[in-house]
Amino acid sequence: QEATLVPVLIHVHGGSNEVGMGAMLHADVLASRGQFVVVTFNYRLGAFGFFHSPTLDIPANLGLHDQLLVFKWVQQNIGQFGGDPNKVTIQGHSAGSVDVGIHLLSPASSGHCMLYVVCWVLRVGCWMLYVGCWMFQHGDEIFYFTASVDGFFLLDHPIKLLDRRTHRQTGTLNGEALLMVFPYVCLQYMLPPPPLFPPPNDMLNTSPTYEDQIKLVHFVYKPWSDPYNVTANFIRLSDLIGDITFTAPTIQTADYLSRSNRTQLYVYSFEHRSDSSIYPQWMGVPHGDDLFHVFGTPLEGSRGRNFTARDRLVSQAVMDLWIHFVKHG
Repeated sequence: QEATLVPVLIHVHGGSNEVGMGAMLHADVLASRGQFVVVTFNYRLGAFGFFHSPTLDIPANLGLHDQLLVFKWVQQNIGQFGGDPNKVTIQGHSAGSVDVGIHLLSPASSGHCMLYVVCWVLRVGCWMLYVGCWMFQHGDEIFYFTASVDGFFLLDHPIKLLDRRTHRQTGTLNGEALLMVFPYVCLQYMLPPPPLFPPPNDMLNTSPTYEDQIKLVHFVYKPWSDPYNVTANFIRLSDLIGDITFTAPTIQTADYLSRSNRTQLYVYSFEHRSDSSIYPQWMGVPHGDDLFHVFGTPLEGSRGRNFTARDRLVSQAVMDLWIHFVKHG
């Protein structure tokens, strides 16, 4: 008797497309609870995955090509592991969610997935010589690179593609943790901040260019009830950076997608602060903390984190939401 195939969840890890690996979190708790297949994987990072030089005949977005190769492999082989190739959901964390957004916009990825949570042959020659040189260098000693418009994965800047509504009709789960104190990871890779907010590099600059915005930000975010409290000011600064790097771009992306998306679009905000957090109270919910609960880490335990009964209840609730989306959209 032929076994019933189960849905598949593909996870694209984060790390600014610079660091990370598919094995950062175990998926056994989520897969067991949801009774579906979870696929994690590695892809080329940093200069090895995202450096692009047409003059040197070095193709762009090799990290995205690696991801696409995984999607194709899943379509062709996941049935051997009990997974249904017709019920595939892709989710990404941090920079991985940006990559998922690129696949959502890319004609190259069309037909390889059903739901989204928000390969070519190289010529031997200069490319191989450069790879040979880079083999002896650490990735962070080369340079920082990210995805680029290459005419294959990205036909144009993502905001223009969204504005032209060239993305596919699909169910989308789009969200991120609200608080983060480092303003360089998130959908800002895909979308510029709304005009209300200056770019992160300039948000604390009092140059005349952003004088009106600075006054507005100061008025909105200043903790007026206790304006000289250092901790209170740090909290509001964290709120400001979180709004610039996550909240505003997420809302803007959801707004673009909802204009032409005839299926369901969901936006979530994870605001549970674990008592076991290794970060100070003023940081609120740090970037990526939701991922522990999605993968059920509080249920299996983790070295260095003393998860509480409340954490386990939250994790179960979050996993059940994920499971429902993976199975039913």
